[in-house]
Amino acid sequence: MNALLETLEPKAIWSYFLELSKIPRGSKAEAQAAAWVADQARALGCDVERDDVGNVIIRKPATPGREGRPTLCLQAHVDMVCEKNEDTVHDFLKDPIQVWMDGDLLRAKGTTLGPITASAWQRPWRCWPAKTSPTAPSRP
Repeated sequence: MNALLETLEPKAIWSYFLELSKIPRGSKAEAQAAAWVADQARALGCDVERDDVGNVIIRKPATPGREGRPTLCLQAHVDMVCEKNEDTVHDFLKDPIQVWMDGDLLRAKGTTLGPITASAWQRPWRCWPAKTSPTAPSRP
């Protein structure tokens, strides 16, 4: 998947997407993906908690000088729609999504790609400067 990253921009966001694509995450089986998201947030210096049903709550302090601005709340989910072509052998509970480029489109081999679920939470990461992660996205 690293070769894919050479053609995708912004690289920081797509690197998260490609890493998440390696984690099986069907509905009701997204615990590993949720743990990965929590780990990424911690690496960026964010406060992270998990509730009793597995939700990941991430809090990031305001940028210095912007503490008086309204609070922003973003919501996303990390599971994906598990659909595959009839001739595709794929176990959504065990197998990673096989991502490939088709011209200028990113696709999955024989399965759904899950771009809405995977990318919905990624955009906020662009706004969060790294605390400890050397590969964290830079601020826009």
